[in-house]
Amino acid sequence: MEIRFQNTTEYNLGEYKKFVEFHVKKYHLKYHLYTLFIMVLLIFCMVVQFLHGGILLGLGFIFILLFFLCYRFFYPLYLTKKEATSPKVKKKMKNTYTFYDDFVTIKNDTDFVKLKYSKFYKIHEQNDRFLFIFR
Repeated sequence: MEIRFQNTTEYNLGEYKKFVEFHVKKYHLKYHLYTLFIMVLLIFCMVVQFLHGGILLGLGFIFILLFFLCYRFFYPLYLTKKEATSPKVKKKMKNTYTFYDDFVTIKNDTDFVKLKYSKFYKIHEQNDRFLFIFR
């Protein structure tokens, strides 16, 4: 098969920060609107329970609301910190992407993956990079 396009990308902390910035710009509003919707729904359920005498269930909704808000705030911070200190960022791992007519291969020092284009969910193009989201 004929190679259509080939690119080598080095993963480092600067590249990872650009990746995080892209996702913040792209999905920040959707993330916060979803959080707001769930928060309002939980507060509504809590108020209804207190008005109808369901004190225990109302307290349960308060606990769920607090857990949900902590999860929505702290889990992304945890994931970002974990990925920023991962071996692929620390070792400045290089991935080579080779595009063919029907599939793409991704190769680095330890792995080789061959993916059909149907496995891609979205591809975002920026000035100097492509960002892939897989199914």
